[in-house]
Amino acid sequence: MVIARIDEMIDRRIDQIHLGGRQFWTRIDRELDRIANSKDVMTPEQEGRLIADLRRLSAKYRPLAIEGWAAITDNPPPEPARATQR
Repeated sequence: MVIARIDEMIDRRIDQIHLGGRQFWTRIDRELDRIANSKDVMTPEQEGRLIADLRRLSAKYRPLAIEGWAAITDNPPPEPARATQR
């Protein structure tokens, strides 16, 4: 009973979250265009933080992206790179 209720709550929450669709992609397109054509320049500190954030996000979500791409393309995911020992 409790698990069924939790499952229903999760399903309702997932239905409330909407990514994609015309409005989403229109906004992404507009914002990318605005940023690409902006005369503003990032400070070295801002650029460093952005690069660090991108690296953290990449490390965090790379396994998910690799598996997702493998599922979409029907190709097995590549073997994980082995760290070299010193």
